[in-house]
Amino acid sequence: MLLDDTATVNDIVNFDVPQQSSDLLLCKPGSEWYIKNSPTSDPKLLFQYPIPSAEQLSQLRNAYGPAWFEGCQSLVDQHFGGAECFPVWVLTLWSEMVRIRDGQSTWKQSICWCIDESERCQKRGDSVTVALLETVHERLFKLPWNACMDFENGNTHTIELATYLGTWWLADDHINMMVKVLSEELAKKEQESRYVESQRAIIAPLTFSYDIMNINRKLQLSAKHFDHTVIKQYQ
Repeated sequence: MLLDDTATVNDIVNFDVPQQSSDLLLCKPGSEWYIKNSPTSDPKLLFQYPIPSAEQLSQLRNAYGPAWFEGCQSLVDQHFGGAECFPVWVLTLWSEMVRIRDGQSTWKQSICWCIDESERCQKRGDSVTVALLETVHERLFKLPWNACMDFENGNTHTIELATYLGTWWLADDHINMMVKVLSEELAKKEQESRYVESQRAIIAPLTFSYDIMNINRKLQLSAKHFDHTVIKQYQ
C-alpha cells in the first residue's frame, strides 16, 4: 500500500499520496476519535481523503494512550461523519503518509532544480555542467529515495543527497560526506601516482576542524605559547 525506503526516486515522485489538510482541526478533540467498537472499514479508503494536519495527528497521538487503557479498538475518521471505523494503527499509516509526502516534496524540488539549472547552464554555453546535470538527473531515478548509506556510521540516508541539488544550507553531515568522498578519491590518486609517504595529504572530518577552532579556549594557553604549537600551524 505504501512505498518502503528502498523504492526509487522515480517511484516516490510518481507515488499518489493524499494532501495534508487542516480542515478537520476543529471537528472534535482527539479523544473523541477513538471508540470501543471493532474496526469495520477498509483503510484503503483513507487514500481518497486528505491526511489530518500535523496538529490533529499530534492530538490523536496524545489521546491514544488513555483511549487504549479504556479498551478502544477503533478510530473514527471525521471525513466520513463517524460512519467509518478504522483500526487504530491507521494513525501510524497517516504518519507514514506524511513522511513519504515530505520525501516526495524534497525530491521533486531537487529534480526541478536540476532541470532549471541545466537550462541556465545551456544558455551560458556551459556544456560540461549540462552534461553532468543530465547524468545526475538520469541516475536519480534509479537511486533509492531514503535508503541507509555508509556515511556517518550508517546514520545517513539517500534523501540527504537531495540537499546537494538546490540552494539549501549544508549541514555537518553533508560536509562530512563530501570530505569522506574527497579523501577516498585522493587516496586512489596517490596510489596511482606512487606518492611519497612524506608528502601524503590527509583530509580530516569536520569534527576535527571544530576541535582545532576551539582548542585554544580548551587549553587556555597564552598567545605566546599557542603560537608555537602544531595546532596553530594547522589553524
